[in-house]
Amino acid sequence: MSEKHGSTEPAANRRKRVNRLKRIILTTVALLILIPTVTCVVLAIRVGVLQDKLDKKGVTTIVYESNDSKDYESGGKGNQPTGQEMMEEIPETLKEPSSEKPSEEPSEEPLEEQLDIPVEPEEPEASVGEKEPVVSEVEDIKEEVTVRKVYFTFDDGPSENTDKILDVLAEYDVKATFFVIGKTKDYYIPMYQRIVEEGHSLGMHSFSHEYTDIYESVENFRQDLHKIQDYLYDVTGQVIDLYRFPGGSSNGYCRTDIDDYLTYLRDYNISYFDWNVSSEDASEYKLTKEEIVNNVISRVDKYETVVVLFHDAAYRDTTVEALPEIIEKIQAMENTVILPITDETELVQHRWLE
Repeated sequence: MSEKHGSTEPAANRRKRVNRLKRIILTTVALLILIPTVTCVVLAIRVGVLQDKLDKKGVTTIVYESNDSKDYESGGKGNQPTGQEMMEEIPETLKEPSSEKPSEEPSEEPLEEQLDIPVEPEEPEASVGEKEPVVSEVEDIKEEVTVRKVYFTFDDGPSENTDKILDVLAEYDVKATFFVIGKTKDYYIPMYQRIVEEGHSLGMHSFSHEYTDIYESVENFRQDLHKIQDYLYDVTGQVIDLYRFPGGSSNGYCRTDIDDYLTYLRDYNISYFDWNVSSEDASEYKLTKEEIVNNVISRVDKYETVVVLFHDAAYRDTTVEALPEIIEKIQAMENTVILPITDETELVQHRWLE
């Protein structure tokens, strides 16, 4: 029995050694497979993390450049972030470099070189001067400035105050419009002529200025109209095609429909003007200079085309006195000019044909 036991002992030991050796080999093979696999996984993770960082930096750079060009996809001016907000969004790595000296330690080897990955050559970035200019539609739209046009008109002249009014207008280099009536005395003829010679506009305000007669019928209106037109042609050599109804086109003196009178003017290519700002200098009692100034200046800014009604009469001295201050105040207003009525002037009418 002892020999049999002794003969089997070495075989068992050999089996143990063989089994142990197999385990070592299998373990070694497993490690040889597992280590590269784990290494590849770790490296893949690192590559993904670094790529993600690079992508994030690239997006942030685009936002920063957009801030310089003021070109936002959001479009609206009110949606654009402020400069401070943009600076808060920019990572520290993209802000202005510090004045400190860069570290002399060598930087880590690029990831691509560590992994021996072939790198395609990058295209050189365009310099700032080579970038296509960003055109902002908002900057290209220029706001149009509205110019207020003021037209001084003087009714009922000429009179003893006509030359005084013309002197004031000449002093301020202002042109106005005079709606005159028919005065045949030699004293008044030079006044008609001076109005025209100094570049003012001349308009008709009827010959007689007699409301009851003029508005008795269209025929009476026609006769009076052509009488003043012929008279002004004889005195100034100009054919006048500008008219203002005595009392305005909204007067209550017409015995017939006012449209009949408007039609007559239209058929003869004669334009008529009313007013939208009155100095009220024709009121029953004599206004002070200050009242006339206030009546005009307090209403001028209500319209873009302003036709101011004054009266050129011997007893309207305060109108002459108020005129310099009115001119100065209007000339001091932004985007406001004083002009004479011409064919291009926008019509201001109380009544008009449909």
